[in-house]
Amino acid sequence: MKRFLMLFILINTKFTYAQSKFYYGDNIFKEEILSIGLQDWQLKIAQKEKKTILDYFYLLPKRLLEGELYIENDNLNFRKKIIEENNKPHNYLNIKNGYLIASPSAYVIMALFKDRVNKKDIIGIVRGCGGVPYIICDYAFIEYNADTLNWKLNKEVFPWDEFYKKTEELESSKTWGDFNEILPEIVLPEYGTKITVLDSDSSKTENSYHKLFEIIWDKQNFKINNFP
Repeated sequence: MKRFLMLFILINTKFTYAQSKFYYGDNIFKEEILSIGLQDWQLKIAQKEKKTILDYFYLLPKRLLEGELYIENDNLNFRKKIIEENNKPHNYLNIKNGYLIASPSAYVIMALFKDRVNKKDIIGIVRGCGGVPYIICDYAFIEYNADTLNWKLNKEVFPWDEFYKKTEELESSKTWGDFNEILPEIVLPEYGTKITVLDSDSSKTENSYHKLFEIIWDKQNFKINNFP
């Protein structure tokens, strides 16, 4: 993929991964350590041994929740009110399945994946800016370290190299849509742990997006299904 195309988050909570140059480029997830310490009100939540997706939302550093508008009074009540609005697609919580959408300033989608081998939680997160349809700002897989009270970027859990190789292979034989390039869009799951990769096309309706491949969670990291 030779150029960067900004795509939009649709109301069915899909999100797009652009080319690797942007992922490792000038965005909020370019640093490996995303936060140093917590706010005072977050400390009690951090002490919980088992955390839900809601707990992780409460523990996120404020800067990950900020879009065009600065959040002046960030506290537990502020974040609770956002989730309690429950007006999908802007704010939504499925605590049982580890899935959350919130719009404090930026548009944030989070999904929890359990690493059964290393006994830790991996959070898939995407941040969008502006109003509906949301323009993607940045995205990543991150994890919280209870010992250091820090959020850390996890680059190893997702097969980025294979993802782009697979996309380029399919792009060379593309016969659908209005563009020669594939615009990969990854659907972060609310149910189950399988990610579906679609070819987004702005001229087509949501239901006509071309399915490219699936990415499965193997209890420790992601793998492209049927990838040689």
